[in-house]
Amino acid sequence: MFMKGLVSAVMSLALLAASAAGSGPRAAAQASQPPATGGIAVGYGRADITPALGTPCALGLDDELLEVFDPLYVRAIWLSLGDRTVLIMVGDVIGVNGDDLDEFSELVGKTVGVPAKNVLITSTHTHETANSRWSVGKLLRPFGLEDKFSSLKFKDQYVAGLLEAARQSKASAVPSEMAYSESPVVDIASNRRLPIEGGKAMMRPARPSADLRAKPVGKIDPLLRAVLFRSLKDGAVIGIVNYNCHPTAAGGDELGYATGDFPGVGMAIAEREAGNLKLLHLTGTAGEINPGKYVLSDSTLPGDRQRDVQLMARRYAAAIKSAVAGAKDWGPAARLELSRESFELSLREKLPPLEEAQKKLAAAAEEYKKNKAAAAKQPGRMRGLGEEYLILRSRDGKLVTQAAALRLGDVFFTFLPGEDMLMFGEELRDTFGRPPLLNVTLALDIATSYVVPQVYFDEGGYEPTATRLAPAAYVELKDKMIALLESVGLAPAKR
Repeated sequence: MFMKGLVSAVMSLALLAASAAGSGPRAAAQASQPPATGGIAVGYGRADITPALGTPCALGLDDELLEVFDPLYVRAIWLSLGDRTVLIMVGDVIGVNGDDLDEFSELVGKTVGVPAKNVLITSTHTHETANSRWSVGKLLRPFGLEDKFSSLKFKDQYVAGLLEAARQSKASAVPSEMAYSESPVVDIASNRRLPIEGGKAMMRPARPSADLRAKPVGKIDPLLRAVLFRSLKDGAVIGIVNYNCHPTAAGGDELGYATGDFPGVGMAIAEREAGNLKLLHLTGTAGEINPGKYVLSDSTLPGDRQRDVQLMARRYAAAIKSAVAGAKDWGPAARLELSRESFELSLREKLPPLEEAQKKLAAAAEEYKKNKAAAAKQPGRMRGLGEEYLILRSRDGKLVTQAAALRLGDVFFTFLPGEDMLMFGEELRDTFGRPPLLNVTLALDIATSYVVPQVYFDEGGYEPTATRLAPAAYVELKDKMIALLESVGLAPAKR
């Protein structure tokens, strides 16, 4: 268990090493057990975590919240079958590092009586939101910059939201039947890796110029996947929806706005128009997928950003309502199984000694303070100095992280660390013969950043430059997820 309020990098290192050895939710995978008996009980909770104006946004220093487009929430779904309970929780933040999530999972688990390893916390990955990199912020405490980088008040607000949503979901759980449904999503996702001469690739940003918007859509997965639960008491429906696209209709630049983006606003529209419907969105393997082709301009004006959020949200809501209306084969969910494990991913290059990274961080902090005194803003300046944090999280050229696989009836989920490529999810589905499989990225740990295949390193582009993981990490993660899915009863396709 990670202690609150690390006072030095040395203490952080000791605690992280203890976690890597197998404490808390990072312990070895839960073994697959025989099917539970009885019907599944499902509950839903939601708590508002909209930050106050002036809260540091996702870039950290000098990136204060200027305007709220729509509310931010933590949403939770309670799943209980026999003596097993799994709690899925999603916050409207860009992502949370694994050591913070370990602490939060312990707290949630104690509050509602669920093992911490069965609390699965992930993020929608909206880019316009308050900064949630509190573990990195702790490293700035000696320089008086911690709370200016990632608000401790918002951390308290986020944790309170987790607890409130968890309580609501437990209290509202009722016997339910389940269905799986799919529906195409029209004109939201596009592949941001655009081919250029020489077999290379360039990036189409979330708010590109008109010429880049005119480029082809590229490889995407157009399907929304929905797992739906219908109350046997009153017919109310709770839905988990999963879609492979960055939620960046409002932009990927992480400046001072707050929005749940098209997933949050789209769910609100679908809930309002369908009635008696409550939803939770899980962002899929969308590392190279964004709405860049379909936004209407590259304008940075708030009104234009809100317009694009609303446009994509209406399209998303239409797909959700189609999936709900098309659901059939309702029946009991006879199995609820979870396998979760900590493991290591290969780093791209050897990290420097801790002392060297600490000196680099101290120099950057002093430079920031001098520039600040001269009224020069540097949004994002300190975010790129998470090297010290990665050193604390790594050992022998490997980064310690965690992942999970979940079986719910005959539907399967992967909860993946970091940002994972669309092709990663497609390869997993192909391995198992294209079963109902919802892949969830930015789950349990954001610290891994991008998990990038060798082919993308060969082609170049943004993702290979933004990750500290080696190409081998892509294969390591895939092998781990195959093993975790097998452990909850999914068999590879025969070839």
